[in-house]
Formats: sequence, C-alpha cells, structure tokens
Amino acid sequence: MTGKTMKCPDCGAEMSIRLTKGGRRFYAHCAGCGRMQFGPAESLVRLDYTDSVCNHGVELTACKRGFTSWCPICRVRTFTYQKP
Repeated sequence: MTGKTMKCPDCGAEMSIRLTKGGRRFYAHCAGCGRMQFGPAESLVRLDYTDSVCNHGVELTACKRGFTSWCPICRVRTFTYQKP
C-alpha cells in the first residue's frame, strides 16, 4: 500500500493504490466498478495536484471481456468492464 488513493473516473469511488515490481510500478483498483490502472510509480506524484494519474481522456477500445486504453504521454494502461 502507498497510502494514496484516487477517485475513480467511472463511478466516483476511491481507488486503492499498490506498488509492484519493487516500487517501480503502481496498480490501482476500484472496488465499485472494477476499473484497473497500471503505470510507472513516478506518475503518482500527480495525485498531489489532481485527482487522477492521467487526465488526457484517451478513448477506450474493446478488448477481450471489457475495454482498454493506453496513454503514451503518461504511460498508463486502463482496463474496465464497462464503457463510461
């Protein structure tokens, strides 16, 4: 656990954030709707200034069992089961 949380853009619930791979990457999961985000741990600094690690509005595309997106600027991958 990092002690940081962020607001889910889909349902508004708090997403808990965990560090993985020796603290180099993060994983965030929303218990409300199942949205997941992965990315570099350095991007968690953005949570001090805004409520999300990526605000670029990258479009979700269909994938197996849900939707996914990739932000090349933030290097954040998002998976969700429902398209907002």
